[in-house]
Amino acid sequence: MARRPYTTVITVTAVGFREVGPLSELGRNFTMVLLAAGITGIGVWFALIASFIVKFDDGLLEAK
Repeated sequence: MARRPYTTVITVTAVGFREVGPLSELGRNFTMVLLAAGITGIGVWFALIASFIVKFDDGLLEAK
């Protein structure tokens, strides 16, 4: 039962399961944190790009 959160995170992020070798409990926890941070980072990056596009477009509309 201890592996259930790890396998869920690995499946949802489409990374794969034990591609290189078995991981310790610490390794599984580190992997889950690393995947969560990566997904969060990608979300923040997309939000910044979208914000830039909206501000740029808004500036063009105000200039007219």
